[in-house]
Amino acid sequence: MELGGIGIRKWKTGKSGQNRFVRIFSPSAEGGRSCASFKSNGFCRSFMRGLCSSKSVSSALVCLLLFPILSQFVPTPILEEKSRINQVNDSLTDNGDGTWTVFYPVDEDTTLDSGNMTAQLSNSQQIQVGWTSGRQETRIGLFGINLDDAGFPTNTTIVNASLTLHPVLPHTSPVDVQVWNVHRSDWVASQASWVYRNSNDYWAAPGALGNLDSGSWQSRDLVFRNTTATHFDVTKSVELANYKQTQNPVSDVRVGLLLTPGHQSAPGIVNFHSSESANISARPILRITFEWSQPISLAQTPSWIDVEPRLGIIDADSSLDLDAMIRSERGEVISASSTWTTTSGTIDGTGRLSPTTSGLVSIGVSGAGIEDSHQLLVIPGSPLGMVMAQENYSITADDTVPIVAYGIDQHGNYVPGLTFIWSVSSGNIDSNGLFTPTEIGQHTVVAQWGSHVAASNITVGVGGAFQIIIPEDLTARAGIGKQIIPVVEDRFGNSLPLGSAAGIDWSVESGSIDSAGYFVGQEVGIWQLNATSGVGANGSGWISVNPGLVNSLEIIGPNRIVYADEAVPLDLRWHDRVGNNVSVLLPLENWTSESGNFRVNNGMVEWLPSQEGTWRLAAQAEGVETWIDVVVENGEIVRVWIDAEHDIMTADDVSDLTLQAEDIRGNRWPISAEWSVVETIAESCLVSDIQGTRFVGGVAGIWTIQAKHIGQNQTFESETSIDVRPGRLARILLDGDGETISADDSYDLNPRMSDADGNLIAGIQLNWTIDGYDVTPQLRLSDGIWLPSEIGDYLIEADAAGRNARSRIYVEQGLPHTIHVEISLPPDQTVASGQEFQISTFAEDLDGNRAPWDVEWEIPDDSLEVELTMEVGVYDAKGLSQGDWNIEVFNGTAYGNFTIKVVTGEPRGLRIGQHSGGGLQGEVMTLEVNLVDYGGNTVPVQTSMFVFDTNAGQIRHDIGSYWILELENPGPNQVINVRYESWESETYVDVEPTGIDKLTSTQGGQILIGGFAVALLMIPLLLYITRRNSESEPHWDDEFEFIESEIEAQSESVIRETTLVQNETLMSRRSRRKLLYQKEQMRTQNRDSTAALEEAENVNPSSTSSTTQTSSVLQAMDGTVQGQSGWYSTAQGEAQYWTVDSAGSWERVS
Repeated sequence: MELGGIGIRKWKTGKSGQNRFVRIFSPSAEGGRSCASFKSNGFCRSFMRGLCSSKSVSSALVCLLLFPILSQFVPTPILEEKSRINQVNDSLTDNGDGTWTVFYPVDEDTTLDSGNMTAQLSNSQQIQVGWTSGRQETRIGLFGINLDDAGFPTNTTIVNASLTLHPVLPHTSPVDVQVWNVHRSDWVASQASWVYRNSNDYWAAPGALGNLDSGSWQSRDLVFRNTTATHFDVTKSVELANYKQTQNPVSDVRVGLLLTPGHQSAPGIVNFHSSESANISARPILRITFEWSQPISLAQTPSWIDVEPRLGIIDADSSLDLDAMIRSERGEVISASSTWTTTSGTIDGTGRLSPTTSGLVSIGVSGAGIEDSHQLLVIPGSPLGMVMAQENYSITADDTVPIVAYGIDQHGNYVPGLTFIWSVSSGNIDSNGLFTPTEIGQHTVVAQWGSHVAASNITVGVGGAFQIIIPEDLTARAGIGKQIIPVVEDRFGNSLPLGSAAGIDWSVESGSIDSAGYFVGQEVGIWQLNATSGVGANGSGWISVNPGLVNSLEIIGPNRIVYADEAVPLDLRWHDRVGNNVSVLLPLENWTSESGNFRVNNGMVEWLPSQEGTWRLAAQAEGVETWIDVVVENGEIVRVWIDAEHDIMTADDVSDLTLQAEDIRGNRWPISAEWSVVETIAESCLVSDIQGTRFVGGVAGIWTIQAKHIGQNQTFESETSIDVRPGRLARILLDGDGETISADDSYDLNPRMSDADGNLIAGIQLNWTIDGYDVTPQLRLSDGIWLPSEIGDYLIEADAAGRNARSRIYVEQGLPHTIHVEISLPPDQTVASGQEFQISTFAEDLDGNRAPWDVEWEIPDDSLEVELTMEVGVYDAKGLSQGDWNIEVFNGTAYGNFTIKVVTGEPRGLRIGQHSGGGLQGEVMTLEVNLVDYGGNTVPVQTSMFVFDTNAGQIRHDIGSYWILELENPGPNQVINVRYESWESETYVDVEPTGIDKLTSTQGGQILIGGFAVALLMIPLLLYITRRNSESEPHWDDEFEFIESEIEAQSESVIRETTLVQNETLMSRRSRRKLLYQKEQMRTQNRDSTAALEEAENVNPSSTSSTTQTSSVLQAMDGTVQGQSGWYSTAQGEAQYWTVDSAGSWERVS
């Protein structure tokens, strides 16, 4: 408030809001201000309250009069250090135009980091704003300053305000930064993060980007890499906070600012110095320019429209829902509907945006009578194809051009960032598409992405003048002019008009040259030419100035005797007409000599002498001639070699040998030498005598001859080879004389021809005969290998040049190939069984030679009987069974066969066939009787001539060879004897008896009859014994009734002794006594009849188990001892098993 031109305001320092001061200030003449500060004690507060509530001028004047007096009693306050941020207010400045400017430090700031959503970064020395690569993470700066706490006066009208930030250098360049107002009043910088606005509450949208969190776009600035300070217009936010200062009650008077990245730059991050920065001068500053007047009241009418999402990014394939919020100048929310427009795609009434065109899109929104706009970034959708940014390019050879290709989405938007595979028809292109030409003409660049391909055409024209080419091998003669015509080229060597060089300036080391390139030389030599042009092209070259027209010639010779092996340099001096006297190199055709030759060596002509003597050398040029004479002697030996009269000779020849010397020019002469032969076998062939050295043939071969010459300074050696070949044919040798070979084999006669020295001679064609027959063609073609075909003794002869040789060889049969059989029988191959005959086997080899041969036989059973004789391939044989037989013979793989017929032979005996072996008495059996030959074949007979002799029964003829025997008389192994003429045979039959005969004729029957006889004899004896016992026994009839009845009841079966014992336990005491008495009586009877019982060997099974009796109807079977436990046969043939204990009791086991 103001009072009489004095401003009174409250002041609070520090983020804690403590240590309040009251500052009274008034404008000074110098545009400054004077002020006094008091601590806020009770007196001061009462005084100021009274001062502020005074209603009259008089009261105010009294207060002012008292102020100097009262100020004496108030201690002078201790000002804080300059580092305290409230000292910035000392910068209040009168602008001289009715406005004042004050600077305040921004003491609340932090970074909201989407990459670390709960991080509290208020203590950081830097505030970050921007996007990371690809807009993956977002950094937002949050700033705030409380105007009331800062002490900003309320009797002001805000003219403008700005936020000054200092980037931390260097940083990514450039970064688009924009400022928004923070609508929230309850955020705390030290507690704020990407998701939290204080320790308890979330932002309406992360990063404070919701319509409830922020809005009212303020300004933007593009922060470049070298930006040291940037200023953001925040007037609207300061006006809003200043307005809230005047409200009662006072609402939040904090200026809240949100710094976000914008879409008008590529992703990047800028770091600003924060309020915690060590660089105090770079901390954030709020600059406010104002007028001393009553503040302007903000209206409640609609002022702006906030849209979220605040930093909207969407791809062209998707849709995005937008939300609008209308606010008044006071920042109050006004409820009203909104309508939408878009510069890309469509947007419906609900705010759903469906973009089509990528890039910055302006969204128009209107409502409550106002309009506003909002920017979004639409990025391309997914690529569906590709396209070149430009189809045709035109450059020069000096240029490079970046070829750009894009993917395209469904709406045709370019999709950057794809990786392409580049290829070019000519030139070079790197992975980024930068094309560098290498030649002029039309070229095609192709980019490939996946299966999509696109191409651009590039026309490369000639470049500018790059270099001046001076022709090579330029020559000129001294005193004679030479026109030089250069060539102008671009950097690829394409020729350009001379005019493209914009004039050429010439210079030369020696001589003169004008601007047209006309050169005149004076001094002989090679001189450099330089050419430069007005466009920077240049070039250099060389010109050789040769002597001018000749005046005279001079040969500078050796002026001494030279040797034939040296090269003589000749210096020809040319004296021209302009005074040059130089050595020149004349062409060789300008030189002549009487001997030797000329050559050019190291730029000088050299004469190469060849013979001894004095020789004239001459040179001429342009009609002028000169000469010199040179004396030549032989040179030194440079090599030696052996000169042989014959290097190829026969063993009958002789070759003279000489060691020759040669100098470097080819002069040759004989010299002395020491001779030797490397191969000791030929040492005798080397002869040295007064007539010289020679090699005498004798031993065929290639021989190495060596010669050594010892000179004054050096020893020389040489060697040569002499090929001594065989002499005339003197002897022929053949292999095989006296040998035996197979007709299957070939035989190498190995003909060897030699001369008189025994050297083998090759290449001689022999004439051949075998047993006088000429076989020359065959044996020449086979190179002496003979292929015999017939067995026999052969004389083989060979001859040539009057010499011959012979060899006698026996040829035997080869391996069998086929077997032949010969039989000593009539042609019909018929033999009688038992008839002897011979079989001869012969083997035939591949050449048809046949000879007796032993074989292996494959003979069917009962067909033949074959035996080997003492002769090879001869066998004795007999026929066996009648029939037609195929007989096979083998030897290795050789095979043969024959067919033979065997017929019935002479009788050899009687054969009785197999039969049943017998039968029961009264039955009949069949006998087969045949007269047979050697092989067992039946021989026809007369039935009436058979005679049978047997006791078994009568025999009568049945049919054919069969007879019927009536089995009449029983008995085993009865003989049947058969006779036919002088042949006789016999067999045996068993006839089993039947009826009474069965009893009388078998052991069992005989025993049975004997048993009956014994029984008949024992009956009277038993009756006598019974009667006697009855008379002498006590009268215990009543007591024995029970036992007698028991015995009679069980008289038909065998009673086990154990059963009897059990019964005894059931009897009364008296009954047991009676039974014991009865047993004693029975034992007495048995003793009396011991003789009778010994005659009977069997037990009567019908008696009781405790009574032993005999019977004749049980016969021990095989494996059982009579009278012991085992198997027994009854008279009816039934097998029964009986056990006999130690007491002799019998018991049948079922």
